[in-house]
Amino acid sequence: MGLFRRILVAFDGSPGSERALLLAVQLAGEHGAELVIISVVEHLPRFAGTAGEVDESVRERAEALRQQQERAVQIAQEHADLLALGRSGHSEVWGRFMGSTAGKIARHAPCSVLIAH
Repeated sequence: MGLFRRILVAFDGSPGSERALLLAVQLAGEHGAELVIISVVEHLPRFAGTAGEVDESVRERAEALRQQQERAVQIAQEHADLLALGRSGHSEVWGRFMGSTAGKIARHAPCSVLIAH
């Protein structure tokens, strides 16, 4: 039996998630692990008419991201020995403002986390 039994990959079609998927596929093959892929559908943003609507949109987006992160952690806890995800490469300003999704998941995940760069 290999080091990992189940590997969960967060895949959104981004270059980082593709790198994570390739690494996860390779690791799954080497360890005889089950590979589980999770994707989140994101609704397209609407254009706000006022500054208040922009603020509300930012709050809604932050809450949606928080819920996605909690769900990923829950799924990892229930199903995975390793969680693989890609680094998005958003700007430093965005990362400092919101924090990186990969970093937050790595801090809270109940299993090992592989972050593909």
